[in-house]
Amino acid sequence: MHKQPRRPSAARRTLVPSLELVERRRREQFETPGRPWWPTAPYLRAAAGAVLGIFVMTAAVSFGLTVNLGSFVDPAFGASAPRAKKDRVSRVPRGVVHVSHAPADPVVFRRVQRHGLHQSVFVRGSGRRITHLSGVHPLLRALGRQPAEPATPTATVQPPPSPAATEQPLLSAAPWRLTADGTWTTIVSLAVPAEVWQRKPDVEFSSPQADVLPLDVHASSAPGAILTTDSAIDVDVSASSNDPAVTPALLHITAPPSDAASFASVAQSIGPHLIDVGWTPLQATAGVLEYKIYRRSAGASRGLLIGSVSPSGHAWHDASVAPTTAYTYTVVASLSTGPIAARTGFASTPPIMQPTSTDAIRGKGMFLYFSPDTSDAEGYNTFDPPAIVAKAKAGGITHIELRMARGTFFEGGNDAARAWLDQLIDDAAAAGISVLAWQVPRRPASDDVAEAVAVARYRTAAGNGPAGLALDIEDGDNYMGSPGEAAKQRMVDDIEMVREAVGPDYLIVATIMSPKLTHWTNARYPYARIAPFASVLQPMEYWHHFYAGSHHDYTQDEVTSACADTVALTQSVAGRALPVSIAGQSDDLGSTGAPSPDEIGWCLLASKSAGALGETFFDWRGTGDDDWSAIARFSW
Repeated sequence: MHKQPRRPSAARRTLVPSLELVERRRREQFETPGRPWWPTAPYLRAAAGAVLGIFVMTAAVSFGLTVNLGSFVDPAFGASAPRAKKDRVSRVPRGVVHVSHAPADPVVFRRVQRHGLHQSVFVRGSGRRITHLSGVHPLLRALGRQPAEPATPTATVQPPPSPAATEQPLLSAAPWRLTADGTWTTIVSLAVPAEVWQRKPDVEFSSPQADVLPLDVHASSAPGAILTTDSAIDVDVSASSNDPAVTPALLHITAPPSDAASFASVAQSIGPHLIDVGWTPLQATAGVLEYKIYRRSAGASRGLLIGSVSPSGHAWHDASVAPTTAYTYTVVASLSTGPIAARTGFASTPPIMQPTSTDAIRGKGMFLYFSPDTSDAEGYNTFDPPAIVAKAKAGGITHIELRMARGTFFEGGNDAARAWLDQLIDDAAAAGISVLAWQVPRRPASDDVAEAVAVARYRTAAGNGPAGLALDIEDGDNYMGSPGEAAKQRMVDDIEMVREAVGPDYLIVATIMSPKLTHWTNARYPYARIAPFASVLQPMEYWHHFYAGSHHDYTQDEVTSACADTVALTQSVAGRALPVSIAGQSDDLGSTGAPSPDEIGWCLLASKSAGALGETFFDWRGTGDDDWSAIARFSW
């Protein structure tokens, strides 16, 4: 609900020696004046001649063996296969070193090895592994070294691994995954010692070529980031931290496939009324004229053409699907050389979502967020479900907005957290208290929207679940990106996709920036473009931010004006008379001080008098006993 300050990223440093340095060292070693390349002493000349003769004879014998063994039998196929001419490692573009230091004259202890996306070179004397993705390592190239190439795949005998061989790379990436948005995505993770990560240091990831979204700190791959690109280009990513115990790292990731031979498509069910279809963004050189999308339902004998997309497109939102139905899609790319096609697997839509009412958010409410980490201050284990429900009943709370997901990260991500979540939802249902699934959208991507719909559809074993979905729509590094047109469009795209997925009659609460507090218009925040897809607008009226620099003593007129004016102003910038529910402040947000009990009462009265549907306070843990008493005293 509140932004986190952006941290400056660390400057990137290359570890590849300059050409000037390499040339200077080469000259020092081989071109020192007065230093002949051939020994001058007679006995040294004789010895050198003998060694040279032995070398020539050995080379001749080796050449003869090579001629006689011009092919080898591949045991996997039982047939003769041509000898490998050259390891293609030498033909791939250079990579990027991602260690903080390397010896001036490294000794290669082990040949380049392939590990999925990565290749590693172990360097004796550094105690470190230098990792990049493919190609001759730039550090070796700069020093005039090349990795050894075996004559056959089984001919090279490796020495036993050194201790450095067991060390993992600092920064690693999962294989590229094609998404239903027609983009490529991967998760990069930074290796941080467990004892360091326990204190959750800030780690910043950046890339000039891809969209970078930090993982939730409680995600299994954290610290890490989601990288997304719709271009077939190599991607560089860096990781840095303000904690000196976290080693900065760089990683070079080769481009995902984008040629016609790699053309593929994927379909993902988002909700009862929406399936997203994405396909490989082909290179411009492929000469794409258009894409055609065909859909076939399970049991049908043939597919139907449902859409055509321009050459620059790479995704299709199918909002014409029926609930509880399986579909498969075929995407045909019309090329100048002829058509190519890619078929998806079957994607099944879930059952229809029953209509829900705005009554679920009427009256007094409270925001509550938790984490699945029991060592965290907001861990689920610090909240007792029966005590929460009892306190809510005593305070006249009619609804709880419960944060269940941040982007694609589900807060009930382990069995214990899920059991706690189920108990809270069941206990609230038994007490007549509505629970709204609160999700923080982070990108308008298929995975993100699918998670929002999933938490809205969440059901316990007893059949209880959320009565609506609250979308916390904000810009910023941890939300929809840096302020600007791109972030505004992402906000609109996200809620539009959610509405398409859940249908027209399901309760969607759009938690938005307060136009009263921020003085924002539609030029800064897309109120009018969000409103058509929302059932209720919920402006965050945290009035203590009016005087954020000091602990101001707020008067009744100031609080009343803040809470009452927000209702009409929100409807004005939205361009429609949608129901408005105020998100009020009961916590010390940003060290502005917590509102007094009198302020709580003034805001409740002003909001109700102005026609607000209700008021939900942020947040549960930060609300003091006196403010709880003030909430309880007011009858909505």
